[in-house]
Amino acid sequence: MLQSNAAEHYRSHYADQSDPPDLYASLAEDQVPPPPEDMNPSDPELMPHEQDLRFDGDLYTPKWVRGHGNKREGWCGICKPGRWLVLKNSAFWYDKSFTHGISAATGQRFVEPKSVRRMEGNPDVWEGLCHSCSEWVALVSNKKKGTTWFRHAYKCHTHPKIKDAPKRRRESSQGKVAAAAAARARLDAAAVVDSQQQHPQLHHHHHY
Repeated sequence: MLQSNAAEHYRSHYADQSDPPDLYASLAEDQVPPPPEDMNPSDPELMPHEQDLRFDGDLYTPKWVRGHGNKREGWCGICKPGRWLVLKNSAFWYDKSFTHGISAATGQRFVEPKSVRRMEGNPDVWEGLCHSCSEWVALVSNKKKGTTWFRHAYKCHTHPKIKDAPKRRRESSQGKVAAAAAARARLDAAAVVDSQQQHPQLHHHHHY
C-alpha cells in the first residue's frame, strides 16, 4: 500500500518536469479529516480520539488517533485520500518523513534546496543543492519509495528536537566531565613520558 501511494504521489505531483517539482505541494492543501464512518465505528475499540499537538503548527503529530498498543494508528489528512497508518511499525513516520517531507523531530518540513537545476546529461531529473553538505541531490525518483530529497534531508540535515535546551545543558555538563577526563589522560601521558625519560631501559621497544 505504501509503495502504490508513493508512486501515485510521484505521478500526481511530479509528472510535468518542465518546471522544478513542488516538493511541498501537498502541504499547501487543506488536510482532510477522517470520514464520518470512521468517526462512528461499529467497533468501540476503533473510536478515534483527538489529541493535542506538541505545539501550534506541528505538522507531524497526528491530530486523530485510534486503536491501542501495536495496532494504534494515526490519521494522515495530507494524503489524498486520507488514511490511517500504524504508529508502532513506522508506517506513519515513513509517510510523514518521505512522502510529505516532515521531520518527526521538529514537526516542520525539511529545509528546501538552496537552488535547483536540471541534472547534467539527464535533463528530465531535477537536482537540489543541499545547504548542509553542498552536494547536488536528485529531488525525486520514481524508482524509490518516497521522495529522494526528503530521504537525503533526513540523513544529512540536523533536526534539533523540540524543547531541546535542557538536553543541551546536560550535554554541556557531560562535556565538562569529558574535558576533565581528557585533562587527566594528558597528565597521565605526561607522567609516562617523564618516566620513560628517567628510566629508558625499562621502556625499550623493538622497532620493526
